[in-house]
Amino acid sequence: MSTRSEQVKALTAQLEQGVKDVFHSDNYLNFLRTMAKFHSYSVNNELLIHLQCPNASFVAGYTTWRDKFHRHVKAGEQGIRILAPAPYKCHEEVEDPITHEQVLRPITVMSYRTAVCFDYSQTEGEPLPELIHELTGDVSQYEDLLEAIRRISPVPIDFMAVPGQAYGYFSPSESKIAIQSGLSQVQTVKTALHELTHSLLHNKDVLKENQKDRRTIEIEAESTAFVVSSSLGLSVEEYSFPYVASWSSSQSVKELKSSLETIRQTSSHIIDQLQAEMRSIQMERSQEQIIVHQELPEHIQHQAHISL
Repeated sequence: MSTRSEQVKALTAQLEQGVKDVFHSDNYLNFLRTMAKFHSYSVNNELLIHLQCPNASFVAGYTTWRDKFHRHVKAGEQGIRILAPAPYKCHEEVEDPITHEQVLRPITVMSYRTAVCFDYSQTEGEPLPELIHELTGDVSQYEDLLEAIRRISPVPIDFMAVPGQAYGYFSPSESKIAIQSGLSQVQTVKTALHELTHSLLHNKDVLKENQKDRRTIEIEAESTAFVVSSSLGLSVEEYSFPYVASWSSSQSVKELKSSLETIRQTSSHIIDQLQAEMRSIQMERSQEQIIVHQELPEHIQHQAHISL
């Protein structure tokens, strides 16, 4: 039986190769779909889930499935191995700044162990609640989503006639996002997400510290928009990354992982912020309806109760 360190080393080696492989053929789009489903996981674990179970939809440990979701892992199913933090405490010898004597100082060292989880498809039992709440197809949801994007954007969003073939752009010098007027609802949201990513990742202050070439900038923005769109249940069939393989071939594994981590962190931030703002907007609408109802004449309030 292999030791814990050997198991971690084997997973790490799998990750190194996985980073290179994910940028070829349809692997990249499929990996971004995995990222959309598991946006709170680390890039390493998203990659490990994707490599071992590309169609995973929801994963949890054996006891979590049993105790929390009342489902059981099917006999014979092989678990998905991921990395779990396993910090431990020890002491290091340092020099006391006053006495200049060597003393022991307690420290916490970050280490990792392998953990096993299982996908929903590998279990049976009580059904899970709907995993993804779709925000498409309803005008009020579209308006709420667009308002949520406005609220989390660090710069104003203007609708206007955008010159050329572009659907929109982010202007660092003007500190604004411009979106072509008259687009479909879905295209408007996707364009807004793409330009929102630019405003977060590729503003003057950020690029001053971390220079990136144009292709890297566009891949990060479009990949983030894909992940967020996919997590919201928006159609993503028309997304494509035709030059991602040639781009990745000129990048080191460290650089590729850095871009994946940027995409993961940014998409996770946007998804969490949008969900919070959507809840806030819906609560505001509920409060407005209560206030309007309370201000109606009594006989109209009575009729409203009857109609409900």
